[in-house]
Amino acid sequence: MNSYNLEIISTAVFLSVLASILALIIWARLSRDPDQGRRSMLVESQMKTVFLFDGIDLIDCTPPARRIFEELPPGKSDFERFSRSFGTRYPGLPDHSALEQEGFHAEFAARHAEDPSHLIFDVWGGYMRVTLTDHDPSAEYGVDDISLAHQGAELSTLRGVANEAPYLIWQTAAHGGIDWANEAYLQQGQRLGVTDSITWPPLPIFEPEDLPTPPERKRLAFKPEVGEPVWFDIAAAEHGDATLFFATPAEAVMRAEATQKDFVQTLTKTFAHLSIGLAIFDKKRQLALFNPALLDIMQLPIDFLSQRPTLQRFMDRLREEKLMAEPKDYQAWRKQMSQLEAQAQSGTYCETWPLPGGLTLRVTGRPHPDGAIAFLFEDISAELALTRRFHSQIAIGREVVDTMDEAVAVFSELGSLTFTNQAYRTLWDCDPESSVMDHNLPHAAAIWRDKAAPGPELDALIAAGQRRGHSGDWTGTAEMMDGRTLLCRVTRLSGGSVLVGFKASAPLVSVAEQLARRRRGTSDKLRHDLAEAS
Repeated sequence: MNSYNLEIISTAVFLSVLASILALIIWARLSRDPDQGRRSMLVESQMKTVFLFDGIDLIDCTPPARRIFEELPPGKSDFERFSRSFGTRYPGLPDHSALEQEGFHAEFAARHAEDPSHLIFDVWGGYMRVTLTDHDPSAEYGVDDISLAHQGAELSTLRGVANEAPYLIWQTAAHGGIDWANEAYLQQGQRLGVTDSITWPPLPIFEPEDLPTPPERKRLAFKPEVGEPVWFDIAAAEHGDATLFFATPAEAVMRAEATQKDFVQTLTKTFAHLSIGLAIFDKKRQLALFNPALLDIMQLPIDFLSQRPTLQRFMDRLREEKLMAEPKDYQAWRKQMSQLEAQAQSGTYCETWPLPGGLTLRVTGRPHPDGAIAFLFEDISAELALTRRFHSQIAIGREVVDTMDEAVAVFSELGSLTFTNQAYRTLWDCDPESSVMDHNLPHAAAIWRDKAAPGPELDALIAAGQRRGHSGDWTGTAEMMDGRTLLCRVTRLSGGSVLVGFKASAPLVSVAEQLARRRRGTSDKLRHDLAEAS
């Protein structure tokens, strides 16, 4: 072996020793610097989308991953931000407890088949590495940055809309667990003491078996251990193999419904004491409310009214039960019922229904708010019977007064003529009640002066009748043009009315004497008027 070969061998040994020393130095530095250890997990994936977590904290990531993470909405921790954002797209993601499983490896496909991307989880040395690939886990390149930027912008907008929504939104996976929820759901869960600000996925507020199935709606209550139940209106919708739920607070609606229920109960109690039958039909023309008086008056079975019949069916039942006049033309009656509804809607319907058996109803239709109609059925049989009896008594009284010899006229407190008997109409040859004119005491006095002989007694009679508030009566005599003597009286009645009575006596005189007396009376009146004028 020559000296040249020895020199080559010496150089090779030296370089080998030097390389070993350098390797030991690098190993020592790596063992002392944990940052170098975790970065070594990213070296082979610098062009991919890779996140590196230490517990719930994001400690490092590749540039594409950093751009995505910066677009995520804020959260209680880095891992919560990541889980909330990616959990919707990739169902079944593990929580941070997977860090305790050394060598843990799992791959998660996107929820929708048209999305070929995967998330790959690896746990090594207490760190969790999450890799986002575009289609195949073994691909050598990452997801297109432009596509990710567009998806991130759209996802950010959608998340902003969902988190700003004033109602609860959450999504459950096929296994029933929650894999996404908006900010309102999380805050409500914290207020109700169901979940905290760190745990992900959050615990359900409602029992999964109580939730509606798409596309149903349901009102559910969360019942805390202390306090009143909290009510929500919940709607469900299918979203791929998951289910989306939307819950709006129903406390205000429940209070309004309770207030309305109390108000209806108050009205029902009030209506129960009414003697008038009441039937209220809603805007769909179905019976919404009735009172006991309706049962008593109409004699309809309670089971029929409890079925909430329509207005048309209700009227048909009244016709069948002979509670309204039997129509000769049924089609015309149908048209009349339609007009009845239209008139009641405008508040103008009011009719009297005479029924067989002597029953008479006054039926009134009145509009109510929100398009409802109320019908009032009042039994006026007793009222009509009483009115008829009064009219009969008044007619008998008139007949009795008409048989009297004394002519009688009654004037109201204001001087209007209210009543005369047959003797009065015969004596003075007039019929004030058949005239359209308003007769009063001055009109009657003009007739008396025309038919009676002038004199102080007649003037005193008229003056006594014109006096107001005078409690005393007056009697006297007057003479007719035909020679008869009139016994006159003025009597005060209750209410300020005045009765004037005339009773004729003495024989009649000739027509010539009547004319002469009339002329003398006219002359005397003329001289009297002239004297007063002078």
